[in-house]
Amino acid sequence: MICEDRNIERPCQVFDTYCIRKYFAENSKCKESQGPVPDPMYRAQSTSFLPRVNLTMTSHDALYSGLNGRIEEFYINKETDKLVLAIEFRNLTFYSKDTYFRFHRRGREPIVNVDYLYVNYKSVVSTIVIPNRKDLQLQKSETVSYVNEVPIFSIGKNAFDHPDSTVQLTKIQIVTDISTDAQEMELTESAFYASTFIQYSICDFGLKVL
Repeated sequence: MICEDRNIERPCQVFDTYCIRKYFAENSKCKESQGPVPDPMYRAQSTSFLPRVNLTMTSHDALYSGLNGRIEEFYINKETDKLVLAIEFRNLTFYSKDTYFRFHRRGREPIVNVDYLYVNYKSVVSTIVIPNRKDLQLQKSETVSYVNEVPIFSIGKNAFDHPDSTVQLTKIQIVTDISTDAQEMELTESAFYASTFIQYSICDFGLKVL
């Protein structure tokens, strides 16, 4: 049997959304929200960096589906004075018909093509850590996400419509290691998932996540 750290405090059960809302409202300046997250959820622009393949993707008028997640962990660490919340998102999708693919090249300007980008994650778990448990401020939080399964990754053919060897090599590299590319996307996407869920379904901090 694994004994839990004595510094871990669980003020609410993970399934007790009412209690979690109250905890946030009583320990921050946010206002309780009842949800759900709009589906689809609109975002004017989203930028993802894939350093493994030297590619930047800037998506306009992005649509997200599946942001009404399920809380799977919630606790307070009294020693570090931090709140930890983990949310699982199932069948999470991202779509933009106008994504700008910037293929970076050494010593030369990037090649830019435009086409659609579609990603479907069967399961993503986002963990958000918020400091100062008695005065929670969402803007000071840190978020990381873990992709549990290889996602469906679809890119329009015009994205790779260029004879330059860098573009063609990038196409091959993406196809051969989609898992890594998906995880790299989460470096910039994670905060949007978690913050959107919290503000629509738990407590509204009045923040606009760009």
